[in-house]
Parts: sequence; C-alpha cells; structure tokens
Amino acid sequence: MYDYSRVIETINHSIENVMITSNTLSEIILVKSHQESYDVSNVERWLDHFNRSMYDLMIADYIIQIDNLGEPCLRDNCFRFLENQKTKQPIFDIEKIDEFIQKLELSEDIFNYYKERLTQYKPNQYIQGHFLFSASLCFVNHEVNRLKKCKKKTHSSNEDLYSLLIFDCKSSVSNEKEFQIMQQKAKKVAEEVIKILSRI
Repeated sequence: MYDYSRVIETINHSIENVMITSNTLSEIILVKSHQESYDVSNVERWLDHFNRSMYDLMIADYIIQIDNLGEPCLRDNCFRFLENQKTKQPIFDIEKIDEFIQKLELSEDIFNYYKERLTQYKPNQYIQGHFLFSASLCFVNHEVNRLKKCKKKTHSSNEDLYSLLIFDCKSSVSNEKEFQIMQQKAKKVAEEVIKILSRI
C-alpha cells in the first residue's frame, strides 16, 4: 500500500472490484427489471461460480505480471471464456480456461506454489477490474431478461452499468465497510487538495 496524501488506493485490485458486490448487483437488477423484489442469493451463487471458475486464471495472470513474462492474460472482457459467446450467458467454460492456461506454458511448480498460498484471495476482489466488470454486465443482462421475460432481449451498456454502480455505491456507504474506508480516504484527499489550492 502506498502512503500518498493525494492518492486514494483501494484494498482490492481496482475500483470496479470494490463497487461490484452482491448487494450492488442485486439492486441494479431490481431497478432494471422493474421487479418488486429480487433474491440476493442469486448474485451470491453467481459470484461463487465466478470465483471457482476464475481462480486458476487469476493465479496465472498474477505469475505473468510479477515475473514479467509478457502481456497479462486477461483482457478487458471475459467473452472468450464463456460457454456460449453468442448468448453471453454468464456461465464459464472450465475446459476453455484450462486449455488457455496450459498454452501459457507456466512452470507447474510455480503455479502450484501460488495456487496453494493465495486461496484467501477471491477473484471477484483481486482479478482485473475490467474483466470482472464485463462478467458482471453479462450477469446483469441475463438476469434482467430472465425476470422481464421479454421476447426481445435488452442489454445494458458499459456506461449504463457503471453509472448505476456509482449511484448504488453512494447509497450503500453506510452499509459497506469498504465504502466507508474509501469515503474517509476521499475526505482526507479533498482536505489536502484544498490546502494546496489555498496556497496558490
């Protein structure tokens, strides 16, 4: 962690990993589907599927980055690892993931070393934020269409989901510990910036 007075650093990989939680996603699905209620356990089960499916991929990406072995193996979206790229149903294909990792030709000893020692790190918290964001968008779109039961499917855009996440995070500050920590950091940064500006 860095100790800069004008920098807000997240504990997780990025801001997306902080904003995307079972509560924020369930609230967004509720709003987009115009339902009276939505069971948050649906999101929790999907996040569990995401974490189980993506753990090895997260480890592989971590090894590549710390050892400077080349470009990170995770792109800005998750599509190539979905079971069906056409429908973008948010179910991941373990065989595709395993085949992809094998092609990276990482040291098996090093891979197993980190795999055994990083089990406390969940992919939804530490995998690349854009990758998680794209997976979450697939899930939100799938759930909204499932609940609305429309023949013509609707799809939220990246901008739409991001705006809704920001809005929901604002209303969730009092309930989420991570949001409270970031709010305190933001206030300190704002105070520091005001001090600097007052000297100009």
